Amino acid sequence: MSTLTAASTVAAPSWADKILKGTGILWYLVAIPGQFVFAAYVIDYYWGNALLGNIAAWGEVLPHGIEPDTPTTNAATFAHLLVVALMIFAGAIQLATPLRRWAPRLHRWSGRVFLLTSCTGAVSGLTMVALNGSAAGPVGSVSVSLNGVLILLFARPTVRHAMTRRIDRHRRWALRLFLVAHGVWFFRIGLFFWFAVMGTVGIDTQTFRGPTLYTLGFAQYVIPLAVLQLYLAAQDSRNDFFKLLTALIVLVLTAGMGLGIFAATMGLWLPRM
Repeated sequence: MSTLTAASTVAAPSWADKILKGTGILWYLVAIPGQFVFAAYVIDYYWGNALLGNIAAWGEVLPHGIEPDTPTTNAATFAHLLVVALMIFAGAIQLATPLRRWAPRLHRWSGRVFLLTSCTGAVSGLTMVALNGSAAGPVGSVSVSLNGVLILLFARPTVRHAMTRRIDRHRRWALRLFLVAHGVWFFRIGLFFWFAVMGTVGIDTQTFRGPTLYTLGFAQYVIPLAVLQLYLAAQDSRNDFFKLLTALIVLVLTAGMGLGIFAATMGLWLPRM
C-alpha cells in the first residue's frame, strides 16, 4: 500500500470522501438487484426449460441453441449457462463489505465460487465463439473474446494477492474481475438503455449488426474498468474537487445503468419468465 493510501486510511474521511463512498454504495444497490433479475431469468428460462426437457426453447434466444452432432459446442453452452447465476450470487457476496467483515469464511468461500464460475464462463464462452462465432459477426467475436481473455488474466493477480495477504491489491483486482465477469450483463443493459433513449439507431435488428452494437461490444468492459480506475484514483486523492467530480460521474452513470436495468427487465427478462 502506498504512503498516500495508508495516510488516507488513518485520517478521518472528509465530507467529499463520504459522498464518493455513498455513490459507490448507491451503484451497488442499483446493480445487484439488476443482476439478480438476470440470474432469475437464467434460472427460470434456461434451467427451467432444461428440467422440463424443452431444450429447443433455448434456440429462441441463443443464435445456435443446442444442435445435434455438436457435442463440444453443446457442452460449452451448458457450462456457460450453468454457472451464470452462481457467479452472480457469489459476486454479490464478494462486494458486500459488512459480510466481508462479519463472515470472513463466507467471503473466502464465495470468492472461490466466483473465481471458478467466472473462469468457467470465460472458457466456455471462448469455446462457443471459437466454434460458432458471435451473433454480432467478426467484430462481435473479437470483443466478446477479449472479454473472456480479460476474465482469465484478471483472475490470476486476484488470487495471487489474496494468497500473499496484499489485501488492497487483491481488492482492486477483484473489483476489476467482477466488472469484466459481468460483461454480458453490462452489454444487455447498455443495449436496452440505447433502445430506451435512441431506439434502433446504429442497429440492424434483422442481422444484429451495426456500429452501435460494435461499440457496445467493447464498451461493456472498457467503460466499467475506466470508471473503476477513476473511482480508485479519487479514493487515493486528497483533492476534494476530484472526489466530487468522480462522484458526479458515478452518479450519472448509475442513473443510466438503472434505466438500462429497467428497460432490460421489462423488455427482455420478465416477458420470458
